Amino acid sequence: MKKVFLLLGVMFLLFSWSASGKDKVVLLMIDASGSMSQQLQGRMKMDIAKDAITSLLNEMPDDVPLGLRAYGHYFDQNKSDEENCQATELLVPIKKGTKLEITQQVADLSPRGHTPIAYSLSKAPEDFPAYDAEKVIILVSDGQETCGLDPAQMILDLKRKGFDFIVHTIGFDVDEATKRQLTVISQASGGVYLDAGSSQELTASLRTVTEDVMKIELTPGKIEIDSGPDRVYIEEDKIDIDYGPDRIDIDEEKIDVESGYDKIKIRPDTMEIETGTEKIKIDPDSIEIDVDDTDWAF
Repeated sequence: MKKVFLLLGVMFLLFSWSASGKDKVVLLMIDASGSMSQQLQGRMKMDIAKDAITSLLNEMPDDVPLGLRAYGHYFDQNKSDEENCQATELLVPIKKGTKLEITQQVADLSPRGHTPIAYSLSKAPEDFPAYDAEKVIILVSDGQETCGLDPAQMILDLKRKGFDFIVHTIGFDVDEATKRQLTVISQASGGVYLDAGSSQELTASLRTVTEDVMKIELTPGKIEIDSGPDRVYIEEDKIDIDYGPDRIDIDEEKIDVESGYDKIKIRPDTMEIETGTEKIKIDPDSIEIDVDDTDWAF
């Protein structure tokens, strides 16, 4: 049993190597500019983005402080370009328990205006609550800055002023020039750039950049990891792992594994294996096998 604990402990360290134990505060920054009205895979890109964001929110832990800023979501023909380049808004302030509100606000977005990325990033010090946590922006855009400012330079200026944050960028169906700009933005902040050329890739990219947005609690003799529907709980004499519908429970007296219809139960004197219609039971005195209504006993 101690060997099992040691092995799973090593696996845990490898799994969590890239995730800091510091709390995360997350701002979704969504492009709702006019180009998001274009079609991709027979659907408007804005609608694809809405579905991907909803899927992401369903997987994120409820206790992660989360907010939403959109840009390009309004445009007034009676205003100057300079005024329309200020079309950015914090639609949901960053706090815990905002997933439903963000889902509702994203559903109401309509692609209309310019792409003021730099000006939107300049609002970051106002958007994030003033407490000690790792500040993360997840920026989804299908185009580059169109309002004349330099987003990467804006990030460097904010960092020089003492505001530290990370921007992960996702280029959604972008050209090479946009890809370069979004890559430079992420590099300037210490974040990552991911490319998404389809609805499936956008969902996967959003999931990738939020993999480290999880609850990790380390106390003497105990480790807890909570990442949306997935959970790892480790104590000196107990391990519980929930991964979607799959479960692994280990303590000093038993090992239970459940994956769909498949089950393994190990006790000090017995082992039971069920996979669909097949069953195997082993104890010190006998072996019983039941496969497709045929029984064997040894």
